[in-house]
Amino acid sequence: MTIYIFFGIKFAKIVDMRKTIFSLVVGTIILLLGIYISNLIIDLNQTEVTYNNESLTSVYAQKVSNKSNSMILYSSGRLISSKRINLFSEVSGIVKVNRKKKFKEGNSFKKNEILVEIISDEYYATVQQSRSELKNKIASILPLINIDFKENFDNWNKYFLSLDVNKKIKPLPIAKSEKENLFISAKSIESQYFNVKNKEERLKKYIIKAPFNGTVIKSNVNEGSFISLNQQIGQFIDPEKLELELSISSKYIDKLSLKNKIEVFKNDKKTKAPIKRINKKINELTQTVSVFVEFKSNKFKDGEFVEANINLGNIENSYLLSRSLLVNDEFIYGVSSENTIVKINVEPIFYNKNSAIVKGIEDDTYIITEFIPDIYEGMKVKIIER
Repeated sequence: MTIYIFFGIKFAKIVDMRKTIFSLVVGTIILLLGIYISNLIIDLNQTEVTYNNESLTSVYAQKVSNKSNSMILYSSGRLISSKRINLFSEVSGIVKVNRKKKFKEGNSFKKNEILVEIISDEYYATVQQSRSELKNKIASILPLINIDFKENFDNWNKYFLSLDVNKKIKPLPIAKSEKENLFISAKSIESQYFNVKNKEERLKKYIIKAPFNGTVIKSNVNEGSFISLNQQIGQFIDPEKLELELSISSKYIDKLSLKNKIEVFKNDKKTKAPIKRINKKINELTQTVSVFVEFKSNKFKDGEFVEANINLGNIENSYLLSRSLLVNDEFIYGVSSENTIVKINVEPIFYNKNSAIVKGIEDDTYIITEFIPDIYEGMKVKIIER
C-alpha cells in the first residue's frame, strides 16, 4: 500500500513539472510573436509613401496675366434716415379730434401740414385779452401824443384803428424822437406789446406742423388724449434721405477720403454715393473707424440692412484670385512646363470677401483654379484650360 502511494506522488510531481515547462514555452513563443508584430508595424510606418507618377490627373488651370486690380473693400450696415426728429409738445392740453389725417405710423405729411392740434380755446381767450389791453393803453395816450408829438400822431392813430383782438398785432410805430421814445416806454406800451407777442408765439405751439416732407414712424398720442408739457408725441423722418454707417479696418484709413464713392446694394437695388464723414477716432475694441455715407433714394428703407463696396484704389501688376486657392496665405499650386504640380510663393496684398489680390506670379504661368484632393509637388497632371 505504501509503495502505491509513493509512486502516485512521484507521478503527480512529474505532471506538474511538465505543465510548468509547457507554460514557459508557450509564453516565450507569444512574447517573440509580439516583438515580431511590433517591429513589422514600425517598419510599415517608416516606409516612404510612393506615388504613381505615371498616372495623369485632369486639372482645371488658368493662364495668369497680371494687370491693374481694384481694391474693393466689402462692408455692411443698417440704413437710418439722416433727417429724423423727435417731436415734443411745448404746451399741455387735449388733442383735437375729427382730423382727416391722423398722426399715425405710416402717414405722410407735407411741409407745414398740421401733424397734431391741441385744443387752445382757453389760451386763445387770454391772447385776445392781452391785445385788448394793448389797444386800451394806446387809446389812453393818443390825446397826449396829439399834443406833444403831433408829427407822429397819424401813425399811432392808424395803428390804433388797425388793432383787432382776433388778429396778430403788427410792430409798433417807430418813435421820431428820443423824448417820444421815453414817453412810450414810461406808459408801458412796449411792455404790453411784447407781452402780446409772447402769448401769440405760445399760441402757435398748440398746432404742431411738419417741419419738412416726411412720414410718421412713431406715434405716442391718440385723438382726445391729454398731452403733458414736454411729452414726446412721436418721431418724424424724411424716408428718402438716408445715412449708412460702415465699420472699416483702421489699416485702410489712409486710403479713405471724401472722394471715395461707395456702392450700396441689396438684391437688385443699387446706388452710388460719396463718403460724407469719416470718424478719425479708432474704436479701441474693434480697431475700426466709422465711415458715414449719405444719399437720397426711394428704393431703400430706414432700418434696412444693406451691403457696400468701397473702392480703395488700384494695385498695379497684380493678380486677382479666389481666397480658397491660397495655402497658409503663402503659396498656391501651379503647373510647370513638364505638366507637374509646383508650389508658387505669392505675396497677398489685399483681401476682400471672397478674393485676394497677390503679387509674385509670372505672366503665362498656369495656376490651379479648383481644389484637388491629395495634391502634391511633382504630381503629373493634364491641364484643362478655363
